[in-house]
Amino acid sequence: MQKKKPGVIVLNVNGVGYVLNCPADLARRFEVGDDAAFHVEMKTTENSSILYGFETEQDQELFVQLNKVQAVGGKSALSVLSALGFVGFCNAVVDNDEGLVCQAEGVGKKTAARIIADLKSFAEEHAQPALPNGVDAARVRGVEKAVVAALTQMGFNKKDSETAFGAVVENHMAQDDLVAGSMVKSCLRELGGQPSAS
Repeated sequence: MQKKKPGVIVLNVNGVGYVLNCPADLARRFEVGDDAAFHVEMKTTENSSILYGFETEQDQELFVQLNKVQAVGGKSALSVLSALGFVGFCNAVVDNDEGLVCQAEGVGKKTAARIIADLKSFAEEHAQPALPNGVDAARVRGVEKAVVAALTQMGFNKKDSETAFGAVVENHMAQDDLVAGSMVKSCLRELGGQPSAS
């Protein structure tokens, strides 16, 4: 990695610098000088070609799907990924949560409604599945929103918070265990206690 700033990374490949637009938190995962590999999507217009970089194939696929929605371009698609992450987006769409989708910069109510309508099937395939022992997915998603919000306020990025929640929830299978306060403490242990420096 040659350079980085929020939303943009520059990769040196055999002496050639490639500028990748990316979700806002992606650059924080790497340091200048690190060897790094990303999933890349290219959008070509009449006047230019723009490269977009993603950490996972899932993020890349969501970016592609978002760009199929009317009035959603590359910038808005990245804003959605930056604001919600892959899992957060899918769960928000399944829950018809326009307000959550609108948290993405540049996405208004009409666009959020269109995104939810067009990508409902895609989101249902990838949203967190129902859990055993009477714990329903809607309850899990409700707790997840509260836990991830608390962790991001503490300085953790959204994607790490969602990953930690997913790891912890597997050990909290009973309905009564899904309490935001105790889940936050468990996620903090999973995350190592302190947010890493940006």
